[in-house]
Amino acid sequence: MFTLLAAGIGAVAPLMANDSNSSPSPTEVSGSSVPTVFRHKWSTITDEYGGGTRTLTIRKGELHDEILTMEFDSFQEDGKSGIHCSWKGYLTGISESKDALHISRTTRLDGPSRCSNGRATTLTLLPNGKLRRTVDADNTYLDYARH
Repeated sequence: MFTLLAAGIGAVAPLMANDSNSSPSPTEVSGSSVPTVFRHKWSTITDEYGGGTRTLTIRKGELHDEILTMEFDSFQEDGKSGIHCSWKGYLTGISESKDALHISRTTRLDGPSRCSNGRATTLTLLPNGKLRRTVDADNTYLDYARH
């Protein structure tokens, strides 16, 4: 289970992977590539698994390319080993205005079984320079700062 800060009010909403959930199909723009402004490392602090850092790395790529790597590292307390999870995601669409990227369900690359595959998401740049990752199925989101 993942937890995301909901609606910027500090509340926590659970995010469960569910194969039966389907996300809306974004409009695909043929021949489009990830705009340069998205191509960075982004990070945020979450309270999942007792608290930790979530990092997104967005790379250059075209539709259907693997452009996203996502990692989570829990905080370590009392010398205990923390949790590390990593996922990958593919570009499934770009908004016509090029201000949003649509990402496939993420696939777990590394970590314990509780680091399950994720849902399809939309990445949007905010006016304050942050990146918002919104889960398409339920509109929960998490904001990231450029690393």
